[in-house]
Amino acid sequence: AWRRAARSTMEMQERFTEETGIEHHVDHIISLNYFENVSGLHVPWNLQVLSYKEHRNKTNEEQAKKRKDPADGLLKAYY
Repeated sequence: AWRRAARSTMEMQERFTEETGIEHHVDHIISLNYFENVSGLHVPWNLQVLSYKEHRNKTNEEQAKKRKDPADGLLKAYY
């Protein structure tokens, strides 16, 4: 059942891209490799569809936090 839901998210990404003409990506809400001791899962409840720009900005912010201090802001990022 969860594989079907993950496929549905990917289909939604394709549909958003096609309907808006803006590239969209499937994003892991909690990244697969966010911190050394914290990682997300490749499951439907950890997936969302973002525009390319939103996804790029989120990734850049995560990478900046990771370089700064893995523990700094962890709770703020997800709560």
